[in-house]
Amino acid sequence: MTKLAINYSPQASELWHAGKIDFHLYKCPNWENLIAVASNELPVYIHFDFFVGNDFLVDVDWGAIRELADATGTRYINAHLANDPNLDLSDLKQKHQSYKKIIKDIGNITRYINPYQVIIENLPHPIRNREDIRPEIDPKVFSDLIYETGVGMLLDVGHARITAASLGIDEREYISQFPLTRLSELHTTGVGEDHGLPTDHLRLLDADWSTLDWVLENIQAGNWREPEIMAFEYGGVGPLFEWRSETDVLYDQVPKLFALLGTHGLL
Repeated sequence: MTKLAINYSPQASELWHAGKIDFHLYKCPNWENLIAVASNELPVYIHFDFFVGNDFLVDVDWGAIRELADATGTRYINAHLANDPNLDLSDLKQKHQSYKKIIKDIGNITRYINPYQVIIENLPHPIRNREDIRPEIDPKVFSDLIYETGVGMLLDVGHARITAASLGIDEREYISQFPLTRLSELHTTGVGEDHGLPTDHLRLLDADWSTLDWVLENIQAGNWREPEIMAFEYGGVGPLFEWRSETDVLYDQVPKLFALLGTHGLL
């Protein structure tokens, strides 16, 4: 079974209380006050802002992280691949060192957290007309690190669509290269533009629905592992999300997402 999660927002809360939308759990950042509010309504799970490959994890209190994960029922500790803007892609030694930093940081997590409880997410690469495949967006790097470390994959479909467009490659071909037999969590939102740059966390449009349907078809067919959670990352709190947290969008699209999971036999 795949559980449907959505970002906690006042708009989602209002609709849920009114019985107008149904879903399984809230997705929350690691904000104590927000977690307390959301967990009074539905189960929550935490999406952390950890990055691997930048040496920022050495001072993390992993005992406290495990306690928080246990308290909220958060099964997976997520992290993202960090972008090194100074990396010279023509220098194979630098690329190798970049990869070793990623592996080292994942080791800083898996020293305290079971590798099967750690998932790595692909980030968007919005700069158009780029031909270089940087480590943090390279599906081969994900495959190598996942099989080397034993961690799982968090596929963000919107991020992948943005990256494929910026690289000028077919998005489905790009997505298919990730190690999705190790898929543990799935994120979806609409993709569009904000101030002339590609962005996500928007309402789902036809192209977004089409790609998501294709992803779920592959999961249903057994080509990729069924994720425990599919999160609709629309809406939220604070300046970053308040402008894209419309009640009408949630009212329209959350039931459609729930039904789509059912159509593909994933509920």
